[in-house]
Amino acid sequence: MTIAGPHLIEAENPGQAWLAMCNCVLANHNEVRNLVVVIHDPISVDPLVDMTVEAFCRSQGLRTPKHVAYTIFPQGLARRHAGSDLFTAYNRTGGFFDRVKTSWGTYFRRMTYYEGRDGPVNQLARIIEGVNSRKACHRAAYTVTIQQPGSENVRARGAPCLNYLALQMEPDRPRTISLLAVYRNHDVVERAYGNFVGLGWLLGFLCRETNSAVGQLTCLSAHAYIDRSIGALRALLKTLGQP
Repeated sequence: MTIAGPHLIEAENPGQAWLAMCNCVLANHNEVRNLVVVIHDPISVDPLVDMTVEAFCRSQGLRTPKHVAYTIFPQGLARRHAGSDLFTAYNRTGGFFDRVKTSWGTYFRRMTYYEGRDGPVNQLARIIEGVNSRKACHRAAYTVTIQQPGSENVRARGAPCLNYLALQMEPDRPRTISLLAVYRNHDVVERAYGNFVGLGWLLGFLCRETNSAVGQLTCLSAHAYIDRSIGALRALLKTLGQP
């Protein structure tokens, strides 16, 4: 039975958020709707949780958190390429995207090379330029679209599950940027932790490029579920001191 919610989780970092998310969904028959996860320090990594989840995913034959996170933001590539050079290195023919793309692409590709009616659009570059060129701090002006109209609007299962991103800005000193991410489906076991990490990397990048302070990350999962490795997940939670 699906519990309608809403459910609210607040946590300090992605690791603690993922643990709380697992406990919430397990306690509600492995499936919830309208789950809101707020992470106050999204660029901070809990080393114990990170290593434990990595080992768990490998033992269960699942995609690792790093693999999932890189679909959202190529952190390693960003260490070697700054600013617009990152977009070029990722999207050029034979570049990073060509080596990691799936049947539908990647999230970072959609953010930086969205196939629009008049050609590809680099949504992140336009946002960075807008934030840096405008004198006013517009609290809700900047959004990123992931899904493409058509078959992706009615897909029963499968990526892209991240639909939409919104930057939430505050004119503090320094200016602060937070990030809202909306998921239609959220696979808690294989995807959620890596998604939190990748979104934190993305937020950190946007803040560096706009000379802004990192705010919080909010993820809204319209449908969050656990459908595999349930016994192994419960054992993992116990090793990390979870009830």
